[in-house]
Amino acid sequence: MKRTTRNDAVIFLSALLMTAYGVGVSYSTPKSSNKAMTSFSIAGAAGTIDEKTITVDLTNLPLFTRMDALMATFKTDGKAVRVGSKAQVSGKTANDFTKPVIYTVTAVDGSTGTYTVRVLVSKIVSISGYSDTLIVGSDGSLWGTGRNGDGQLAIGNTNSVSLPKQILANGVAAVSAGYYHSLILKTDGSLWATGYNKSGQLGNGTTTGTSTPEQVIADGVA
Repeated sequence: MKRTTRNDAVIFLSALLMTAYGVGVSYSTPKSSNKAMTSFSIAGAAGTIDEKTITVDLTNLPLFTRMDALMATFKTDGKAVRVGSKAQVSGKTANDFTKPVIYTVTAVDGSTGTYTVRVLVSKIVSISGYSDTLIVGSDGSLWGTGRNGDGQLAIGNTNSVSLPKQILANGVAAVSAGYYHSLILKTDGSLWATGYNKSGQLGNGTTTGTSTPEQVIADGVA
């Protein structure tokens, strides 16, 4: 039987103390498997994230939004995000949303989760025109284009435009383009007018034209 020497005892005691105090002992922390998309928006419109169906839905983006090159702003508790093989940077990477886009979130432990993102743009619900064209969207927005020499587009000036320009972001129920003037019916039942007013057609008690909407009736207009 081999006798225990003094050096053997010292080595044994040193190892015992190192183990007791955690010296020289390494512990591995489990890698995170988190891979959730916690927020998602495009052009300021927040998406609805459904963890049951693993989808993100955005509806009623402004009329005339180009769907083929939209940049999404998102947050995730994962490590990285990609679409196909393309790495995604929040607020910087553009994608074509004319059809659903699959976002893949990779966790620190290498596992992945996918989200199907669907984007819908507001639809045109009514159009009225004379020398100008006024367009109402399904989100209640109002857009205008064309002649604006009398301020009938209600954009605050008398400059004509050749592309649809947003006049009001929401709250519009219907619109009528008249003889160089425009009438706007809002969802709260109020009536507004803008443009040419030489004969008092705006109904605001004057014969002075305006390039911004002026309220004619406060409520009750159907």
